[in-house]
Amino acid sequence: MAIYVPDRDALDATEAQLAWLDRVLDGAVARQRSEGRWRGEDDLRGVYVSPELATAVIAARTVGASVPEAMPADRPGPLTRIAHCFGLDAFERFALLLALAPELDGRYRTVLGYLNDDVALGAPTVALAVELYAGAGPHSAPLRRAFRATSPLVRYRLLRLRAASGSSSLLRHGLEVDDWVVARMLGEETPGPFPGERWQRIEPQDGVGGGRRSLPLVVVCGDRRAAIEDAAGRLARPLIVVDLEDADDPEERLRIGARHARLDGLGLAIHAPDTPPALTALATALANDGLPVAVILEDAGTDALPDDWERVRLPAVSSAQRRARWAGALAAAGIAAPADALEAVAASHPIGLERVDAAVARLASADTRGTLTAGELRAAARAVARHQLGSLARLVPDVRAWEDLVLPAATVRQLREIAAAIEHRQRVLHDWGFGTRAGGRGMHLLFSGASGTGKTLAASVIAGEAGYALYAVDLARVVDKYLGETEKQLDRVFAEASAAGAVLLFDEADALFGQRAEVHDARDRYANVEVAYLLQRLEAHDGVTILATNLPHHLDQAFARRLHHRVEFPMPDRALRERLWRAVMPEQAPLDRDLELGLVAERFELSGGSIRNAAMTAAYLAAHEDRPIALRDTAHAVARELEKTGRPATRAEFGDLYPLLSAAGEP
Repeated sequence: MAIYVPDRDALDATEAQLAWLDRVLDGAVARQRSEGRWRGEDDLRGVYVSPELATAVIAARTVGASVPEAMPADRPGPLTRIAHCFGLDAFERFALLLALAPELDGRYRTVLGYLNDDVALGAPTVALAVELYAGAGPHSAPLRRAFRATSPLVRYRLLRLRAASGSSSLLRHGLEVDDWVVARMLGEETPGPFPGERWQRIEPQDGVGGGRRSLPLVVVCGDRRAAIEDAAGRLARPLIVVDLEDADDPEERLRIGARHARLDGLGLAIHAPDTPPALTALATALANDGLPVAVILEDAGTDALPDDWERVRLPAVSSAQRRARWAGALAAAGIAAPADALEAVAASHPIGLERVDAAVARLASADTRGTLTAGELRAAARAVARHQLGSLARLVPDVRAWEDLVLPAATVRQLREIAAAIEHRQRVLHDWGFGTRAGGRGMHLLFSGASGTGKTLAASVIAGEAGYALYAVDLARVVDKYLGETEKQLDRVFAEASAAGAVLLFDEADALFGQRAEVHDARDRYANVEVAYLLQRLEAHDGVTILATNLPHHLDQAFARRLHHRVEFPMPDRALRERLWRAVMPEQAPLDRDLELGLVAERFELSGGSIRNAAMTAAYLAAHEDRPIALRDTAHAVARELEKTGRPATRAEFGDLYPLLSAAGEP
């Protein structure tokens, strides 16, 4: 455990200022006694006002204050530095020292309680600070300005005003300081403005501006970190990031962040989804005070901001920028990765620069050894992507490979072309400039074919090959009976998919993307509106979307123009069926010598999904009797699969295998 070593110079300077305050307080105590305002130990004091006390109070108006020599300022210390940074005048310095005193030495609460004539009030009040500095009377009233909301003491939360119970009078407000100010008075370099929270300090990379600005700078970019780094360069100052999103009290958080930034010579980057008038006025006031202020927005919603604030709009972060960020962060962490792996992850995962840093930090904390592969980099990128897609869709594991796809050669070639296109989308769209052309930048695919022909499996393989996560949309969580709610949920699905850099799979897509019908009543009209919204939202989506259906003719014809690829998944022929039967039987599964998979494949036309189900059923039958999987188990399982489609087992179809059904318990 590290041992705290106090800053001796800071303590000595603070002690000298407290010694000066001791003389001020000692004189105030003596003055109160001489004025007759001390009422001794009278048990009834506060219940009535005696004539002697009233006379003493009136007489005291002619006495005035007796402040000793000026506060020592020749010796540099924390209070001198704070006063210089925030432009405090002599009285504001005095008020701050007075409020700090009981936090630095608890014995001050006793004397302050005496001067306040209230043993429970061991902190100074506005009235006491004004009287100690300039005496009582109208001539000291202008000092109240030091406690207005626009004063540096209050604006930057160097002091906090605590209202007295049952009174709204400013003079009766108590003066308090928080632990951050106390720590700075003791010479401690506090880690950040918000206790217990991680905070960011962004150093300028390449300066593109500078000079004093009297108004905030607005930087708009889809990547938050890129916007902040650009702002740091334009302001030519390191920036502390104050995130106001979901803040309980955004204004208070902004003031505390500004206090830290101003004292340490930093600029302020304000990240806020919106800026109400109160925050706009405060940001303007901070900039007018000489504090460099930048407002960071991730979209173009700047209409609510003042027109005279300078606006800078940055282009989307390119694949080349992400690649450079990966390379720099990995090199700084001492982690090796080949250039092609960096190229692959930068192109396949359009995460923000901040998320790239987080992914590298994750790899570094895992004590990664050796040279990383593209797959490991992609896994780290997926792990740090911030999204809530899991509440609306199901993650489809990417544990399958091309070898698991048992499809015609032409279909596999088409799927490989699609996987290659997905992998290089970012390079083509951003680096090669195709994304600037008219039209959507997304890639939308249609997989059509009978149930069980491998559509979902193929989607998982091509997403995994391109390095993306695949999420199957959960229709039960998306479709809502109330008007407009389905559209809202779908908008969330697309937005979260973009944030996650994921491929979306709409299984049974005809349920959502069905044909529009003639309008006969309100239900038809709203159903058509829903489909029209889907058409627009699908085209606006920049990611990859896969629609899977076994009823392609039920889809609205307008979707055809928006599809980049259409892949047909036919029923497998005899050769493919035999490959499927052998593929679904694990190597460790015991097979009887009479199990002729070629015969079963030739006799029964089943899809891949049905073959898998039949193999599982046969395995359960054999396991129940503790023996290898036999031909009769397979025949019985096939009969069960045919029954699902309304095809009862017949002697004509089963031929010489029909007697095996009786042996397996069939009637």
